[in-house]
Amino acid sequence: MKRLLWLIILLGLAVPISAQVDLNGAAEAYNGGDFQTAIEIYELANAANQRSAALFYNLGNAYFEADLNGYAMVNYLRALYYAPRDSDTTLRIARVRSESTVTSTTSPNGFLQLANITYRLMTLRELSIIAILLWFTLGTCVVIANLRGRWRIDAIATVGVMGAIFALVAVLLFSRIWVQYQMPPAVVVDQSIPVYSGSDTSYLTLFDLTEASEVWVTERNGDFVKVLLPDGRRGWIDEVALIYPLRGL
Repeated sequence: MKRLLWLIILLGLAVPISAQVDLNGAAEAYNGGDFQTAIEIYELANAANQRSAALFYNLGNAYFEADLNGYAMVNYLRALYYAPRDSDTTLRIARVRSESTVTSTTSPNGFLQLANITYRLMTLRELSIIAILLWFTLGTCVVIANLRGRWRIDAIATVGVMGAIFALVAVLLFSRIWVQYQMPPAVVVDQSIPVYSGSDTSYLTLFDLTEASEVWVTERNGDFVKVLLPDGRRGWIDEVALIYPLRGL
């Protein structure tokens, strides 16, 4: 009975170990110019939930060298999600953007601008932790302010300052969450995709988007989604041409 129990424990430990993908083969393939093999190995690691900034950065590099800029942009944005202050990833994104049809990197409305500010500075988890710490600090100051003593006057002043800071962080956190889930960013992975004035191909073609173009999805109707571009243009495209880089992270 004890042997059976130990066997079950060892098998339980062995499963996650055997499920790990060896990334050395991907690095060797990449350095040898076999970018397709590198992509396959890195994608296996992604499917095995070995996700990290380094994994997505290397996967983006492999796609970029394979001339698949759309998929490269998707993975660079994923890398930036995990490591928003990484300068190498930022430079790679700028390089891919320079070859895209959408050259503007500004956000068309205030909510998106707020979300993009935090997206480049910190992860969603970091921003959430800051908001929680400020909330507890504000609560502590409120309790002290309601007490009598020499700390009461200072606590009242601190409540006002901390309240203003917490309100700002709360707005930033809300904008980040709202954009990520209600207006999700997406990347065009097809070489070229027409943008229509309505939600099917019978409508007027407004313009074309090439791979690696970045959009925000604002509405859905069947197989088509309405997108907002960084330069403010809007239109409808077939959703099959898009990948949502932050979905599932």
